[in-house]
Amino acid sequence: MQPLNATISLPGMKKFIFILIFVCLTGSIFAGGLVTNTNQSAMFTRFQCRDATIDVDAAYYNPAGLVHFSDGFFFSVNNLTLGEVDLITSDSDNFDEPQEYKGRVITPIFPAVYAVYKTGRFAFSGGVNLIGGRGSAKYETGLPSFERKIADLIPYMRTNLEPVDQAVTDVSGSDPLYSNITDYELTAEYTIRSFHPGLQLNMAYMINDYFSVATGLRLVRGKNTYRGSLTGINISGTNADGYFKMDPADYLREIANTVGDTLVPSLENALDQVELGTNVVVDAVEVGYGFTPVISIDYAPSLYTNWALKYEFKTRLSLQTEVINGKDGGGRFVDGEEIIADMPAMLSFGLTRRPSNRFMYYAGIHYYFDKPIDFDGSKDEIIDMIDKNSYELAFGAEYKFGNAIRLSAGWLMVRPGVNKEYQSERRYSLPSNTLGGGVGLRLSDLVDLNLGVSYTLYKKGEKEYSYTPENTTSSVDVTEYYDTRTFVFAVGLDFLFGEN
Repeated sequence: MQPLNATISLPGMKKFIFILIFVCLTGSIFAGGLVTNTNQSAMFTRFQCRDATIDVDAAYYNPAGLVHFSDGFFFSVNNLTLGEVDLITSDSDNFDEPQEYKGRVITPIFPAVYAVYKTGRFAFSGGVNLIGGRGSAKYETGLPSFERKIADLIPYMRTNLEPVDQAVTDVSGSDPLYSNITDYELTAEYTIRSFHPGLQLNMAYMINDYFSVATGLRLVRGKNTYRGSLTGINISGTNADGYFKMDPADYLREIANTVGDTLVPSLENALDQVELGTNVVVDAVEVGYGFTPVISIDYAPSLYTNWALKYEFKTRLSLQTEVINGKDGGGRFVDGEEIIADMPAMLSFGLTRRPSNRFMYYAGIHYYFDKPIDFDGSKDEIIDMIDKNSYELAFGAEYKFGNAIRLSAGWLMVRPGVNKEYQSERRYSLPSNTLGGGVGLRLSDLVDLNLGVSYTLYKKGEKEYSYTPENTTSSVDVTEYYDTRTFVFAVGLDFLFGEN
């Protein structure tokens, strides 16, 4: 069986290398749409539903509901520590057996800060949070594209070196066995970071005792950072001179020096491709800004019931590529190129209900307008990746023990509308169910502490497709399976400089 941490393809080296590096640019690591994070507070983590809240985190979830605060200043600071394990299993015609690839996303600091000032019929609020991106991603054993290129390498090299073997045999009567290449290895290092922080400001107005409205604007800064290198590429096998293990370019160069001028032209193309593709370094950043208008309506028919509706408009986000010190990965990144990274519009509808002084529950629906979004990222390509818009259903409940302790739990169901064109090793979206829970503690009249944990289970996805390796005519059938597990721990402090 071939080693899992290596790959090389002589004719397509440049394209292969940055399949390695271009991984997981978009996509939400937890609750939210395809590229939108909606887990933005410790309260959300322990409830899984905040659409009609009138707590401090309503600065993000329900700005119109903040008019129900008493006059004063309110502040909330939250941090989410989150981790994700991505599992990709790939079965190719050229694999000895199905291979599994594990990616880890670890983000110890995922902050969210909110502030509210309520005076009379007005409530002014703002928040800073990470509205998109998935933190830092690291794949320790590569990706399916690694293994496919490796698996394709052996028959490709054999096919191209067998005529050389035959020509030498015809002249000398002895087979040099140049085509007997059986193994490979490389060293690949890369880090990908994707963070899309947002700054949102809102103004809410109480129309009457029952209805209030709010308008807001969010500034989104998208940033993806790529740093990586590909070195130490070797192929190995046994030829007439015995066991060999060496750089593929050096191997072809050695053969060319041995066989003479007649056979050299047949090796030149492969040699050129190898020399272009080895020892590649990348250091690139994609940065851009976009704006998201937000409107919300709150309806409170009584002290025990609250309804809320919020609409976030589409965020037009274009990222500009900057290549650092010419480290473009052999042409994979183009300095000044624009990448489309739009975020879809979203409609949320929620209910908060308090049947008694000790018990309350939340319910919510989130609907994402994915179909108008160009998720392929290119202005020139048009790939239909969405069959229908995605949606979420959420429910949470809390029980109060005295005045100081509140226990809660919640559930969130996510149903994306992507088709198989969207799914790939670098990004995929799966139906999921998240269970969350936690505790709220009143530390003093002015301070609340919220602790929450959640765990997300995904339904395994599958994709079947065929491809034809470069410079070959035979197609290869591939089946890939995608799975993910996500864990979140959240802590938040709410400061209540007023009587809420």
